[in-house]
Amino acid sequence: MIIIVSHASFKEDRSPIMGTGAFFSPYFKRKKRKYIYIRFPLHGEKYYHVEVLLNKSIKQLIIPYNFSDTLFLRSIQEFIVLRYLFNKIINTRFIISIDPLNTLYSLILSKIKNIKVIFYTADYAKKRFSNFILNMIYHLIDFISINGASFVWNVSTRITAVRKKQGLSMKKNFFIPNSPLFDENRILDYENIDKYSLIAVTTMSNSIDFNSLFSSISFIKNKFPKVHLSVIGRGNWERMFEESLQKFKIEDNVSFYGAMEYYDLLDKIKRSSIGIALYTNDNSWTYYCDSMKARDYLACGLPVVISSISSTSDDIEEYNAGLKISDHFEKNLTDYLIYMFSNEIEYKKQRQNSINLAKKFDIEQILDRTFKKCKIKI
Repeated sequence: MIIIVSHASFKEDRSPIMGTGAFFSPYFKRKKRKYIYIRFPLHGEKYYHVEVLLNKSIKQLIIPYNFSDTLFLRSIQEFIVLRYLFNKIINTRFIISIDPLNTLYSLILSKIKNIKVIFYTADYAKKRFSNFILNMIYHLIDFISINGASFVWNVSTRITAVRKKQGLSMKKNFFIPNSPLFDENRILDYENIDKYSLIAVTTMSNSIDFNSLFSSISFIKNKFPKVHLSVIGRGNWERMFEESLQKFKIEDNVSFYGAMEYYDLLDKIKRSSIGIALYTNDNSWTYYCDSMKARDYLACGLPVVISSISSTSDDIEEYNAGLKISDHFEKNLTDYLIYMFSNEIEYKKQRQNSINLAKKFDIEQILDRTFKKCKIKI
């Protein structure tokens, strides 16, 4: 049995939203390996989610639990839950813990059965909390985790570089991006996509530069009246951006959707033309992140507009699989969209580059190689 433990956001039906590390379960399913995937609530919900693969069938369990609203007490409660589940699981092969706190708990519990712990760093920040004491505790737990874990897997090349500076041996230090399993059948022919459709997937309104995006759409809609943006994510988007849409006169050019099931989301993405990952610098961890949304766009054949804040932008720039923007977001985005909507040959070229990049970062191949390097037989 393989244990995966993480935190997650949940949709209104209480099912988890795909986040960092969500590719582990389909990977282990394809490998026919038994696993239990524990997701604790990220936003204070009073339940946690358990996914179990036994005998070729997956069971999804929503388990009510009266978690405290206080961070410290909630963390203790999560440890109690994890220990209870850990004691019920036999023949554990290894634990994949996503984030430092889960890894700290996993390290404590691993001593009971003497099993390996893989610390998967989903995000990192030098200043994760504005409170000095909380930030110091965060880095202390991170330090304990990287030194106690058998292996440290990092979601981005930038975090991998930080681990190297922290003295972690490269024999334990691996880059595992937020990539999906690549599926050639998912990609539509050029003739079957909506050629003027943009898509932006996010869970936080301040993580995307919507002002530049809306302004750009307002400018180009006179030349390309069919231009349309789909915004997908958890939040009351229509009310939040009502005034902005009216200001830019693009009410008919933007649609908002709530959180979607992952494969429904991919179906929506693959019919679009260009993926938007125009991240702001409002969140301290963005610099060290690998954009799961950008990886999903690429896996569906979409060129991606991405800000240089995310390390994924380096791959997109290298492969000419979209546009990396460092400054003047609105102007560069507008120029790029006009160029791509006007130039079918260049669009098709970048679309193929996106597919090639997604193939290179197919998570199944990456995990196969990494488990082999770690000498872990799955």
